[in-house]
Amino acid sequence: MRASSRFGHLKTWKLARVIVKSGDDLRLEQFAMQLISLMDSIFKRKNTNLWLKPYEILATSYDCGLIEFCEDSIGVDFIKKTMSEMLNRNCDLYDYFRKNFGSPSQKGA
Repeated sequence: MRASSRFGHLKTWKLARVIVKSGDDLRLEQFAMQLISLMDSIFKRKNTNLWLKPYEILATSYDCGLIEFCEDSIGVDFIKKTMSEMLNRNCDLYDYFRKNFGSPSQKGA
């Protein structure tokens, strides 16, 4: 596909799956992802044992845009709904991480 693209010769060329989103202002998410990308580059430069997965967000107007599809990922809404059904109460991301990775007090155990 790259060979047949008139932009295939560019170093920044890449093929990406995207989600087209409308009815949402993605400008704040786009800015947040720019900050996450910056933090990721700092972590790599300082050789830390931290890992982030920045992805592309492009706000094309005030109420729509494109979001790069992240394979093998699940949404925050799905996590909250699944955890709430499992525990029969409202849950948050802390509940999810505690269930899957243990509580902070168990870290050194």
